Amino acid sequence: MNTLLARWCGCVILPLLLLAVIPGKAGAVSVSTNGSGSAVVVPYYSVNGGWETLLNITNTTSNSLAVKVRLHEARNGRSVMNFNVALSPLDVWTGYIQADADGRPFLRTTDSSCTSPITIGSEGLRASEQGYSTVFDLLGLVSVSFRDHDATDGSIERLREGYITVLAMGETLGEGTAPDPANSIRGSTAWFAKHVDGLPRNCQQVAEDFEPEEAGNFLQVLLESLLSQTPLAIRGDQGSGNPVARATSSNPWGYGPISSRTPLKVNATLVNRTRGTAAGIDSFPIADYGQNRNLVTAQAFPFNLEPTLASSNGLWSTSGLAQIEAGIAANSVANEWSNNPNTDAGSEWVVTMPTKRFHVDEDALNLHAACNVYRNSRSSGGAVVGAPGLPYLGFNPLTLLPPELLLLSTCPLEPFNRRFQAGNNGVSPMEFTIELYDREKNAAALDTGPIFPVAPDIPPLLVVSPPAARSLVHSANVLRIGRGTNLPNVLNSSSARTIDVESAGLAGDQAAGWARIRFTAATGHPATGFILKERKFGDATKNMGQALAHAYQRPSVLNLENCRVPVSNLCVIGGNMHSGGIVDILLRPTGPLGPLAGEINADDLVEAIATLLQNDDGSLNAILTGLITDGQLQEALELLILGDAQGNGDLQDIISALLLGDNGGGLVGILGPQGVAGLLQALFIDGTSDACQANLGTLCLVGGDSDHIGLVDLLLLEGGVLEALSDELTQEEIAQILGDTLESDGALANLVANLFAQGQLADGLTALLIGDADTQGGLAQAIEDTLGNLGDIVEDILAFISRLLGG
Repeated sequence: MNTLLARWCGCVILPLLLLAVIPGKAGAVSVSTNGSGSAVVVPYYSVNGGWETLLNITNTTSNSLAVKVRLHEARNGRSVMNFNVALSPLDVWTGYIQADADGRPFLRTTDSSCTSPITIGSEGLRASEQGYSTVFDLLGLVSVSFRDHDATDGSIERLREGYITVLAMGETLGEGTAPDPANSIRGSTAWFAKHVDGLPRNCQQVAEDFEPEEAGNFLQVLLESLLSQTPLAIRGDQGSGNPVARATSSNPWGYGPISSRTPLKVNATLVNRTRGTAAGIDSFPIADYGQNRNLVTAQAFPFNLEPTLASSNGLWSTSGLAQIEAGIAANSVANEWSNNPNTDAGSEWVVTMPTKRFHVDEDALNLHAACNVYRNSRSSGGAVVGAPGLPYLGFNPLTLLPPELLLLSTCPLEPFNRRFQAGNNGVSPMEFTIELYDREKNAAALDTGPIFPVAPDIPPLLVVSPPAARSLVHSANVLRIGRGTNLPNVLNSSSARTIDVESAGLAGDQAAGWARIRFTAATGHPATGFILKERKFGDATKNMGQALAHAYQRPSVLNLENCRVPVSNLCVIGGNMHSGGIVDILLRPTGPLGPLAGEINADDLVEAIATLLQNDDGSLNAILTGLITDGQLQEALELLILGDAQGNGDLQDIISALLLGDNGGGLVGILGPQGVAGLLQALFIDGTSDACQANLGTLCLVGGDSDHIGLVDLLLLEGGVLEALSDELTQEEIAQILGDTLESDGALANLVANLFAQGQLADGLTALLIGDADTQGGLAQAIEDTLGNLGDIVEDILAFISRLLGG
């Protein structure tokens, strides 16, 4: 048997577990407007061709911070280096990355701030290819491998360029608590990290505080997994490894939840000393990442694979990914181009998509994959949840796969086109169009054309043609735009792609101009980057470099350009060249009303919202505009639909009427009129919060209290299909039965989740209640099996649903 992980191997069906309890609902995530953030992306690092990357991280607050720094290789965003920095109030950490003797990135620092591992200051830190390599093989029978592409297995070359994420993990007020041995007070990790007379008090203690509570034994845990025939949960609170540096109810000495909205200012510089070129590059700061969450983990494998940019809602989860992407997505990227081989002046674009990996890097049992059974939209806290995707076929033959792993994915491919594993070609093409201009107003445009002659996510065994030139194939991409193909090599990237403006039809002889890349997905793509311009004069002391940030068009309902239905200063529905209006955002798969998309007439919803805004006295518009300007789109949509105490907004009655229609349809038959009204409120509540007992991703199924209503709770209301059971079962019992039902069959869980994601809420609820021909029975059958005396009621439920479906 081939297995993929050291402690993560499975031969039987992987259960859907209820999410662990995590703190309250996180705030809106958005692009920061003040240059700092709680998460920051440095769009590019390189050690190719003599390039070095300098990094400067500043704590702009008067609190202490635990910070995760991670290098991601360019192809697939796999982690190749990570470490922790303990920043005391107003502290700065600096370091630089250059090529080691064997060409791999090597981090060095002379900074005194505490790090984990502590040896970074004295010995440096080498990047590792483990994240995409075979690390253990026993006669080909048992293979521990994190590979994702055969040709780069163990390749050092792949390490040499990529991007960096800098993430706040936890925060302590001020410098924390001093030790008091007489009263058994050991003191805070933050207190030991605080500088006194220019040096931290005790970096050795800080490093020890980031060690796991129980050191993991690689081979021992692998053996345990094999013997139990199920992947073991990642140890510790929320899969953290329980380091002392993480505060819990029983350990007050660690860092607590993140409370500052934008604590980190990150500067980066690319330097090439041989060529005499250097340029500072703009970082991409994100506000409100991880708000009210404690994301501190032990600095040991596998705990140090978290947190990631998708961990805003909690460790080992991507449930907050849609919220993050909605806040930072861009529809287009624009900048100048300037390439003139005659004067040795050249420029290259970097376009980095830091969340791409959570869509395209899907491998069920590969812990290094960005989406796996430990890290997907339904998982949290290190427990095994679901069976996402097809394991990469390059090292795990299809004949050896259990059929459960062929289920539909829980990792959303959209808005990307093709998974990284498909085809074993080391790419994940994402198409774009590009508009090209020179400096004399000449223009040309290139459409992508068909990249693949078949469906975009076909099985990897079907080999397809190479990707077209006009696609971004990696997580961090280098583009060379200019006239002709013999253009200066600025960044020495091994995967730079050339766009020849002359072949594209740009007339004239200009060697410079500007261009705009447009992404084809309506929701846009999280993207960041810059252009690096270099001019050589044959003398390294005279050469020059300059980095300029891209310009972006980001989705906004405040953008009325090309809006199909504008009302006042708000776009209700976008047009062909618009990123999307209020209705588009509400009904898209990741939107608040996404599960209703198949049940509601979009034109009717457009008319209802337009009417409300047109009849507004200005109060609603002012509040909505203020919220959206401040990055609080979710809160603005919630106000629009649910209203507030002052009578602003409140479309829920109108939307309920739209859902009910003339005869009520399937939804009102299942939920009842009161349930349909409550459905809107349930959809706006975060299913991953501690007030929800059972959920599928961010969709709450069973609420935790009377103020938090889930979809299954609505079935028990007057007129709901389970109304007859409301006196027989408590909410807790429903949650338990539902959890057991979904745990026992991942196929049912995947079926329901995908129907919800496709906007087929009535069909999804029906499947949840009665299952389908290819799965076990649903919730109704499970209730009968549990209680044993409700046969007539269950038969009535099944017959009623059958009538709704026309059976």
